[in-house]
Amino acid sequence: MTWDDFTNEEKRAILKSLACIANADGDVNYSETQYFSMLLIRMNCSKSFAADAMSMWMMNMKRVIRNMSQEKKAIVRDIWLNMMNRSGGGVTFGMTVVSSNTAEGRMILSLADSCEIDVSGEYNIGTTY
Repeated sequence: MTWDDFTNEEKRAILKSLACIANADGDVNYSETQYFSMLLIRMNCSKSFAADAMSMWMMNMKRVIRNMSQEKKAIVRDIWLNMMNRSGGGVTFGMTVVSSNTAEGRMILSLADSCEIDVSGEYNIGTTY
């Protein structure tokens, strides 16, 4: 699956959810910013597209992600985990789990519940999207 398989609305929802995770602890660090920027490039999206994504309502973001296919949701989960691990408390490659011990982990657990994405296991996050 490539980014061409995602609609613009789905891309906006993913970017909005990433911003929520990065800002969960009230501090967006350099590594989180770099990951967000890298994802924008891979999605072939502009800064104005990202700004538009930030104005998306949380309710709409959750609805869009909830209605994605299971294949797309697995990609969203992995992207969330990659962002979480850039907050300073996790690994960049290898096996990881979502923990309620961090603000980012709590945000992912909340988003996963609302968007119907399973994050209960242990995941290999070596893949970049």
